[in-house]
Amino acid sequence: MILTNTIGYNAPGFVAGQNISFPGTRHTTIAKQFKKRLRDKSLLPEITTNGDFYFEKGSTEAIIPVLPIIETYATKPGDKAKYQLPKSSYERFIKGRERAWGLYFEMEDKKIATFDVEAPITQEAIAAMNDDKETELFTDIPLKVASFNTGNAAGFISRNVKLGSAGTPVTLYPDGTITDTSAAPGARPLRYLQRGVNSLRQFKGASTLAGLKIVCPVMVADALQADEKFVKADGMGDAKSVIRGDVYTLGKISGADVYVSNAMPVNYDGDGNPVYTVYFLDKSAIVYTEDMMVDERQLTDIDYWGTFSRSKLVYDWFLQYPERFAVGYVKIAA
Repeated sequence: MILTNTIGYNAPGFVAGQNISFPGTRHTTIAKQFKKRLRDKSLLPEITTNGDFYFEKGSTEAIIPVLPIIETYATKPGDKAKYQLPKSSYERFIKGRERAWGLYFEMEDKKIATFDVEAPITQEAIAAMNDDKETELFTDIPLKVASFNTGNAAGFISRNVKLGSAGTPVTLYPDGTITDTSAAPGARPLRYLQRGVNSLRQFKGASTLAGLKIVCPVMVADALQADEKFVKADGMGDAKSVIRGDVYTLGKISGADVYVSNAMPVNYDGDGNPVYTVYFLDKSAIVYTEDMMVDERQLTDIDYWGTFSRSKLVYDWFLQYPERFAVGYVKIAA
């Protein structure tokens, strides 16, 4: 059969948006094993919950119930019963994001190459897909954070936790010489990360959260590793301590796994200094789901000497527990 594609390719002779026919090819739906491999190459499985169970038969929409907060009350013999009137509510979760890649391999290049050009380039395309969707999530998800889990008056109960804002970030002082005022909040890197994790524990039942995570950029990780208190604490650890490990993960701080990602968004203050974002969350806070809908290789076209490969990913995320996700903004002292 003939498939018609309406995506323009960056190859000689292609015009963006023109129709391109591929005779003798077939549509391929990716199996779950391939989908799992793609997901496993990403940081997202470490910090999100797989939301595929919300969807039936590949449906692109799920209805998620929003449960009310149930109130209890003290009673004694003879008291009348009290009743709470809960209202049913729900939110629609739609897998509405798409990302794709397309590659054109010229026959001449394939013939004269000293190695299989398609395999490594295709693997690089998969890696690029993961990098781009992580960057997209890390840029989008802070927009959904609850007001009591960000800024310099964070904390559901205390409202005095300084996590920083884009306009008034917390300055991290690795050397311990701290300036901390309402106009210019400051902290040691280790204490700041402890503070962020503890702010998530200001909810009923939050002390039992078992999937706490911290995600920070490399520059914040570097400041943390320069913190004398952190180095001393780490030096007393076991063979899995940070000094002996990769910077990808920095072990645990206050029970939270610390991960490092270069996909975190960076802002700039009025003086041009970078302002970094730091995320504190429980693994259950964000639901992530994806479907590798189409993966086609070795497609041919009668007008071109070579083959085509393309893939499209449909995915999305949903912040199902806003109280379990906090965002901080920091800059590093010079």
